[in-house]
Amino acid sequence: MSRPLSPEPPARRERNAAETRRRILEAAEAEFAAKGFAGARLREVAQVAGIQQALIHHYFEDKDGLYRAVLDRAIEQVTADSWAILGQSTSVAGLLEGFIELLLRFYQSHANLLAMLRMEAASGSHLVLDVLQQKSRPVFEAAEVLLRDLQERGQIRSDLAPSDIIVSVLSQALFPFLEGPLLHALWPAFSVAPEPLEARKRAMVALLLRGISP
Repeated sequence: MSRPLSPEPPARRERNAAETRRRILEAAEAEFAAKGFAGARLREVAQVAGIQQALIHHYFEDKDGLYRAVLDRAIEQVTADSWAILGQSTSVAGLLEGFIELLLRFYQSHANLLAMLRMEAASGSHLVLDVLQQKSRPVFEAAEVLLRDLQERGQIRSDLAPSDIIVSVLSQALFPFLEGPLLHALWPAFSVAPEPLEARKRAMVALLLRGISP
């Protein structure tokens, strides 16, 4: 007489569910980056992830829920790291080094997110931007408060708006990744490979620190 099958242990079920979610999210990120929200197909995501399409609906409800989950996964860690930098940095140099390092590494490892941003900008959609704003606005507001405090203590020039300082950091970090092909076409020696990032970080910190110091 055959023995009844034992139920799958809860820990194993949780591991399997986490692995399934990971495969779905990775497949979806590539699909959305390649085709945009409108062009992406859940059946293609399911095929690449090696699962039944019904599982996408089980974990994420619909295409919109999957899209937002992809975004949340991409920006969750950078948001947490941003709060850590704001809470730990006690000097202007430390603040710049922390955020520039974070942004360079983030942009380098999230080419798909940047592709999604470009597609949204071209289509006039705001799904990515809405999620990014929800996550990033509190961080930007806290950074502005900290910069004003540093200005009052005489560590930063008082004639610079904190928002302009933040935009300068973001722009210098982001532009080479958004327009890498154009920069490489204009200047073949340009590269966004891992090796130059440390040198780029040092250059950015030096330039910005000199520009905002009293």
